[in-house]
Amino acid sequence: MAFLIHTTDNNCSNCIVNRDGADALSCIAGQTLDALDSQKHVLIFPKVLAKSDGDIGKQSVFELKNRDDHVYALTTGNVMGFIGVNDIQLRICSRFAKDDAHDYFLHYLLSRVFSLNMFDLKYSSLNDGIFNLLYYVFVYHLRCAWSQGVYKTYIRHSYNDARLRGCIEITRQIKLNQPFCGNIAYQIRERSEQNALMMLIRHAIEIILGMPFGKTLLNADKDIQAAVQMVVGATPDYRVRDRMRVLRDNSRDVKHPYLTAYAPLQRVARMIVSGQTQNYGASRDEVYGVLFDGAWLWEQYLAKLLEPLGFEHPDNISGKKPIYLFEDCQGFRRYPDFIDKQKCIILDAKYKHMEDKHGDAVERSKSYDRNDLHQLITYMYITRARKSGFIYPAGELTRRVSIGHLCGYGGELFKIGLKIPENAHDMDDFCILMQAEEQSAVKILKSLDAEIRKCV
Repeated sequence: MAFLIHTTDNNCSNCIVNRDGADALSCIAGQTLDALDSQKHVLIFPKVLAKSDGDIGKQSVFELKNRDDHVYALTTGNVMGFIGVNDIQLRICSRFAKDDAHDYFLHYLLSRVFSLNMFDLKYSSLNDGIFNLLYYVFVYHLRCAWSQGVYKTYIRHSYNDARLRGCIEITRQIKLNQPFCGNIAYQIRERSEQNALMMLIRHAIEIILGMPFGKTLLNADKDIQAAVQMVVGATPDYRVRDRMRVLRDNSRDVKHPYLTAYAPLQRVARMIVSGQTQNYGASRDEVYGVLFDGAWLWEQYLAKLLEPLGFEHPDNISGKKPIYLFEDCQGFRRYPDFIDKQKCIILDAKYKHMEDKHGDAVERSKSYDRNDLHQLITYMYITRARKSGFIYPAGELTRRVSIGHLCGYGGELFKIGLKIPENAHDMDDFCILMQAEEQSAVKILKSLDAEIRKCV
């Protein structure tokens, strides 16, 4: 029977495990995202985190520190999700979730980022395990792959007819066409959508459809429905008993110069199908899990909230919509998290606590990281923004707090805390409370425009 350990991201060593648990987790303790990404049954999301040239890919998921002979302190990094080895499973919730048994906040972020309707999913049927997180990621990648088209590859097909189009197979010709009746047995390589990858995706879809919430998940919108229909139409020979063979046929990662979205989809589908055909952890020291970067997830969630208000979301990964330090636009590109060029407002997403702990202005400055402040001030100077601020998850009311007005060119720095509901009875209740807090944040952001107009 698996032993489950609950903790949160960035837990500051406040999670204690016994010696048996520490021994089981020791093989992955201290490993970086780069190292874990090489594991067959570990999924880092987004993929670029594990391949980052910076410090992100070098951060460890968790570490164990010995306090005495029988007690170890477990310290986690900035990732959430689920990871396990052998019979030990480590569940990492959001530090902003007040109930370790039901991490509504993580599921809500995933639903918004992956465009799923949590009201249609019965949360009571979810147990926060690895498969539920995999299902969210699978639907996301399936939508991305469908937008690129059907995956086709060259397959050898054998025919026996009068339309010779390939190499004659002498053995089959003698066996099938003696005496000669006009047909020729031949073989030809054709580009076909009936291939091993599409069959693997079909098996994953059928597994999800067998879940209590599977039909709802795969009918989330028209794009997902169309993607499912595309896969079903490409796999008329689907049979449940072929599952192990399909896994073997997909042991190698696919590579395509144009249909790039199919590579991560194959990996997720392979994990889903593997989990149904053989229990994770059956092999000694086999690591499995799904991990999400908390800061990335918070930023992507805010993008869904802010883009309808006119904010652009520059992306340093793809290099889209940068701002430049110099007028010639040569090099020195910078990427604010969110910028509204018309209203001259810049927002910086922060997945951390930012409540003031000090009253006077001198002590208050210690509540903010100097690099964060200097970064915002630089963005304001370059873009001539009138207002700039941090937006972060909060335990208090959703509100805006002024940090201060800048000397020189002027402009106001502020912070907006978006309250995370604490007393939700279930997932539907959490969604309702969270949407109310989002509406309060939207009103605050709209009021900034009116203030800027008065100053002009």
